[in-house]
Amino acid sequence: DTDSKIWLVTRFGVNGLTWSWPTLAVLVAGRERVFGFMKRRFDRNPHRAQRDGAFIAELLCSVLVDVGQPWWIRKAREDPKYPPGDPRRHWERGSVVCLEEQKFSVRVSRGSSACPASVQWLPVSDTGAHAAELLLA
Repeated sequence: DTDSKIWLVTRFGVNGLTWSWPTLAVLVAGRERVFGFMKRRFDRNPHRAQRDGAFIAELLCSVLVDVGQPWWIRKAREDPKYPPGDPRRHWERGSVVCLEEQKFSVRVSRGSSACPASVQWLPVSDTGAHAAELLLA
């Protein structure tokens, strides 16, 4: 009976240390140092960056475009009237106004008569590629 209690206490102690080591590392080394280490570790891995890029490309290939749906267009320059972190600082919301086989157009209205609406044509992605195929290309 005493042996089973010792074994149980040891098991809980080992499990507790195993699950709490990340918290202990942050407490001992400091948050900035631990997260900086992990950031550098992820950023240094070119294979991970390539896989992430292929995944994003697959997401973009799978988007269906339809007239009237909202579409965000990246601005040429960031807009300082919006605070950092606000998506409108880098993006303008528009609406799909025309859809053709190989391209579609998005109208972005600037909200004032001094800056009239603009229309941009964008290509339709119809590759249907999957991330695995994109990594081989």
